[in-house]
Amino acid sequence: MKAILRRPLFWLTLQLAVTFCALAWTGGLEYTRVADTLSYLNVADTGSWTEALSHHRTVGYPLFLRAVMTFGRWLNPVPALQILLYFGSLYLFWYAVKRFSGSGWLAWAAVVPLPWAGVMTLATFVQPDFLAAAAAIVAVSCLFLLAAAPARVGWWIGLGVATFCAYQLRPAAVFLVAFLPVLGAVLKWLRGDRGWKQLGRWTAVACLVTFLPFLAFCGLRWATVGHFGVVSFGGPNQTGMAANFIDKKLVRELPQEHQRLAGNMLRLRRKRGWETMSRRSSTFDHFVQYNDNIWRVAIPVAQQEYKRISALPEGHPDRVDGMARPARVVQNEMLSRASKAIVRLRPGLYFKWVTSALIYGLKQLLNYVWIVAPVLLILFSTPIFLLATRSTDTSTPLMERRVLAALIGLLALGVGYFAAYLLLVSLVSFPFTRYFVSLTLFLPGALCAQIFVMWQRILPSIHPLR
Repeated sequence: MKAILRRPLFWLTLQLAVTFCALAWTGGLEYTRVADTLSYLNVADTGSWTEALSHHRTVGYPLFLRAVMTFGRWLNPVPALQILLYFGSLYLFWYAVKRFSGSGWLAWAAVVPLPWAGVMTLATFVQPDFLAAAAAIVAVSCLFLLAAAPARVGWWIGLGVATFCAYQLRPAAVFLVAFLPVLGAVLKWLRGDRGWKQLGRWTAVACLVTFLPFLAFCGLRWATVGHFGVVSFGGPNQTGMAANFIDKKLVRELPQEHQRLAGNMLRLRRKRGWETMSRRSSTFDHFVQYNDNIWRVAIPVAQQEYKRISALPEGHPDRVDGMARPARVVQNEMLSRASKAIVRLRPGLYFKWVTSALIYGLKQLLNYVWIVAPVLLILFSTPIFLLATRSTDTSTPLMERRVLAALIGLLALGVGYFAAYLLLVSLVSFPFTRYFVSLTLFLPGALCAQIFVMWQRILPSIHPLR
């Protein structure tokens, strides 16, 4: 029994089991419908791949819902399945950090906050953010395993499949395609693989593993629906931000092909009593208009404009190329081109939007206990750690090389994932709560791992744990 109690895997399993039972006991396994749920169900009911690929939702989560509903229990099992898949990804993450660091207890410290961190608030929602987080954890775990030991084909496949699933579940996760090879190169370098040719070849393989599925899927959509991209929703997303910049002067400055679209969006915004964003106005007041800009302004206007131009005869100057493509694809392209034209005319307002979104995201770090508490513990522990190691023999390193590499690697993961995700979101949206808890996914574990190692050195009576 004592041997079992000294195993970190036992405590991880106990923690996950207690968490799952507590959720079941308190009603935390009952599904919650949100505003986006119906659109995913609509795609799940689609019988045509062409229609599914032209939709403004990616196909990953609808396929998950379709698989769940195959058993005839409607959406009841969704929360339990999502949580079990997430907990499964945590086991893999623990194993990966253990292999990379050589310490099962350090790996446990990196995983221990994840069943309680902010992303768990999304566990019961019938929307893809929670599953996308699980897919991201699997992809990162495969990367740590590939960096820790001679590469195995299975982990390369896992990296490619998990990355693909992440952005098929949540399109914003497409940043992983570029982020993971860079992180992988950092991890390999930290492990001592510093031969530049070897490191370059390894990184090139990682790029191929993440980029090729992305290019293949985007190519499939190009051949099928005439749009190269993960999903036909970039235009509405961009317009959710750019619609705030429209005024009568800007409408006159726009190219003629965009004037009617922008003018109608301005009219709908004025009906709602909204003012145009200026350099002196509060950006936050416009953040809260973002979703309505998409669903109540941009998309209705694009649908109306599409009906108008589709009724025009061939050869009419207002017709756009590619009208034979699915309506959603054409409307997405109309909004995307108009938004880019708006941003080009108002770069100062766009810069203000992006910087305000970045600052807003950074400020939110102070609002969540799973970020603030570990930071405060680190600040409290650092002077004690420095005093405890002051008299240490300088010929003896403070920690093993593999442990130090793991700590730096986990920090690179947590900070890099947060920064890359925050930047991507800020370019066209802003980090509201649902996004924020996802982009802070790896920060608590990175911080808790630092705390564990510091206190392992502070308390010399503790035998080095393996």
